Amino acid sequence: MPGGEPFTADQVAWLKATLGKMVVEAKESGVNFCATYVDLLPEEDVVPATSDGPLLDDEGKINPETIPQMFLSAVVLLATYPATDVSPEGTAVSVAALLAALETPTSTRSRYLRDPAQVFLPAGPSVELKALETFNVPELREPIPIYALTYYLPIANGEGLAVLSFRTPCLGLADEFTELFEAMAETLEFEAEQDGSSPTDA
Repeated sequence: MPGGEPFTADQVAWLKATLGKMVVEAKESGVNFCATYVDLLPEEDVVPATSDGPLLDDEGKINPETIPQMFLSAVVLLATYPATDVSPEGTAVSVAALLAALETPTSTRSRYLRDPAQVFLPAGPSVELKALETFNVPELREPIPIYALTYYLPIANGEGLAVLSFRTPCLGLADEFTELFEAMAETLEFEAEQDGSSPTDA
């Protein structure tokens, strides 16, 4: 079997139950879609680090020369929430409110690469946020830096919020992944329920 030994019947049953539980928990937490991609680069395509300087340059941009590139990896996640879950007393969600709320990082593990900005996607006006985040892995001594591009979109006339999130640890390819992520965001669409009350999965 590719990637290792075949599972036993008991292991398959456990995995099936675990994946089913993960799907249920994801839906309950607002997640509509999640996908990951990981691919090791051939040895001849591995790019070693050429500098031992700081991760970010004087302008706060990622310095790709400090990061070895041995694999390609990315995650995309789409979640939607009703306004009652994200705003006071269910007040309609707006771009102006999102810009105010995101004026400063909401986590100490996040550093903005630029100020949040309003952008216009086919799915509607939204707030675009580019940041450098850290992800802690128990097996590793140092946290892993992650490049994050996130879009916050008011949906259903402000009755809900959609969060489209892209992440990659491939900091040396941040510019290339940004182009890919932005192109994917341009394809986001929502369909209204049959009664026209609220959007469904994109």
